[in-house]
Amino acid sequence: MCCSANSRFNPAISVLNPTRQLSSFAAQLAAIHSCAVKLCKMVMRIVCAVLLCHAVLSCCGLAPEPQQQEPHEEDATSTCTIEDGNELSVRYIPVATNKEKVQNGKIWAPGGSPITLFTPASLTLEKFQIPAGAFSLYLMPQKDRSTLVVNKNVSTGSKYDEHQDMARVPIEMGELGDPATTLELSFGRMGPKHCSLRVYFGRVGGWAEFLEK
Repeated sequence: MCCSANSRFNPAISVLNPTRQLSSFAAQLAAIHSCAVKLCKMVMRIVCAVLLCHAVLSCCGLAPEPQQQEPHEEDATSTCTIEDGNELSVRYIPVATNKEKVQNGKIWAPGGSPITLFTPASLTLEKFQIPAGAFSLYLMPQKDRSTLVVNKNVSTGSKYDEHQDMARVPIEMGELGDPATTLELSFGRMGPKHCSLRVYFGRVGGWAEFLEK
């Protein structure tokens, strides 16, 4: 089969166009690289300037010190197991004595939260009857004795409401030989159905008696 002269392969035409395209692409890459280099240099100048300013301020004592977060106070728990297997427990915040302001004659919720009492059985607190369930406990410090308040409102974040008080009993207070640096609550089992709640804060300690019905 014969081919005309016009249809023959022409190497000059086939190679010329790809070469121009490659040259244009290479020029674009070079421009992008040049812009990237300039941008990196600008960022480095800014970072160096910031670090230099911070170093100068630190030397002059003007740089702000990082704020330290106060450690979160975790709840503490104390329990008392009665002879029949029922377990009383209290949960509270063991606040530091040097950070908590306590006023005589004022309701006190340690750390801003009441003490929580859990009981699976009905209890007697002096002349008051405490049914099974969860209750809020508050303290009202006074000079020679304090008052333990049992309140039925256990809603988180709610304010103290005296209209929901179930019991108010005086607790005898005594001076401790070794002051407590934090609020400490502990149970002592005094009999088969008898648990004594002890409260220690600073130089004073007191107790309240819970009896299972």
